[in-house]
Amino acid sequence: MANQLDYFADLLEESESIRSALAGPGMDADGAAVWFQIAATESRLLVVELRSTPSGGWHPHSRSVVPLSAVHMSRHQRTESTPGTLQINGPQLSVVIADIDRTDVFPMVEPLIVAWGGRLGGTGTERPVHPTPAAPDPKITPLSPESHRLMVLCLGGLGLLIAACATTGCLGIVLAAALELR
Repeated sequence: MANQLDYFADLLEESESIRSALAGPGMDADGAAVWFQIAATESRLLVVELRSTPSGGWHPHSRSVVPLSAVHMSRHQRTESTPGTLQINGPQLSVVIADIDRTDVFPMVEPLIVAWGGRLGGTGTERPVHPTPAAPDPKITPLSPESHRLMVLCLGGLGLLIAACATTGCLGIVLAAALELR
C-alpha cells in the first residue's frame, strides 16, 4: 500500500497539517476487501476508503472531509463473536474500522481519538472485563494420623531441645559465678 499521507495530499488545505492518522480494515463490501485511511487535522477529519482490486492492489473508492465538530466516534470491545471496532459517523460519513485490536492498527487508535477530542461512545469507554478465576475452596484439610504423630514428635523434640539449652545456659551461669568466687 502506498504511503498513507499521499492519499490526503489534495484534501489538505494550505495551512493544515495532519495531527494523527489511522489505517485499518473495514468490513468487506461488494466482494472486495476494504481499507480505510483516516487523518485528523486541527479542525477536520479526512477519510479515504480503499477497495481491493482483482489484481491484488488497492484503489480509492470514496473520499470524505468532515468537520471534527460534526463527527461522533464510538469504540466497541471485542466479543467472542465480533472483533473490536471503531465507528466513525458524521454527515454523509459512516465508517467502521474492524479488528482494531490488530497489532498494526491498535497503536494508532488512541492518538486519533485524542486528536478528534470528542466524547467517545460505545463499550470501549469502559475498562475491559476479564473473567476472574474461581477462588480455591477455603476448606481446611485435616491431618492424617501419621502426619499428626510426626508433628507431635517434632514439637516434643523441639521442646526438649529448648529445655536442654535453657538448662545448659543456667548451669553455665552458676558455674561461672562459682569460679569467680574462688
